[in-house]
Amino acid sequence: MKRRFLSPGDSSGNGDGSDDGDTAAAAAAAQSAASSDQSGQQDWKKLYDTNKSQSDKALAEAEKRRANLHSTFTKEQEAHKATQDALDTLRTQFDSTVAEKTAAMSSLTTFESSIAEKEKELIDLRKKNVRAGLIFEKFPHLASFEAKKLLPDAPDEELEGKFQLFSDEIGIVKEKSIEEFGSGKGIKQPDKDDKVPDSIKTLQSQLSELALAGSWKEYDKVYDSFLKLKETLDPK
Repeated sequence: MKRRFLSPGDSSGNGDGSDDGDTAAAAAAAQSAASSDQSGQQDWKKLYDTNKSQSDKALAEAEKRRANLHSTFTKEQEAHKATQDALDTLRTQFDSTVAEKTAAMSSLTTFESSIAEKEKELIDLRKKNVRAGLIFEKFPHLASFEAKKLLPDAPDEELEGKFQLFSDEIGIVKEKSIEEFGSGKGIKQPDKDDKVPDSIKTLQSQLSELALAGSWKEYDKVYDSFLKLKETLDPK
């Protein structure tokens, strides 16, 4: 039998058997390395998945908080707008109330002024009624003087005394006038060539009759006519 001798680097022969061991060790090491690498990859993937899950959860919670905050912000905006609208409404109502109050105060002032005028008119009317009643009851002969606003003014409690004094003075003047008419004093005497008009004589006769009868109201009217006629005939 022939023996074949291989060189140390020849792998086709058995050699001393050390090469097979090295090869197996290398293969085992490679397999171990591959297994270790695969295990490391799995650990990294697991860590990635864990981190991604946590990140997604955190993002979801953050988005939920953001949505809640946005909802709260929207509600606050709506509440603020509602408050602002209510404030604007209150301001409008306040301005309207102020305008109504101003108008009411103006109306009240006008009303109070009208009341004051009416009260004054009422006082004047009562005073006139008192004067008219007093004249009608006790001094009817002074009515013509009252109509001409010749009677004195005075408080109600002094009015009768004033009217009485005026009436006494008028009586003195009329008595004096009667005396003058009777004696011809105070009347311009006509010249010899002048003729006293019949109207003058008529008025003088009427004055004497009215004075004797005490008809002073008619006497005043006739006396006024007499003076006007006298001024017309004898202007100065």
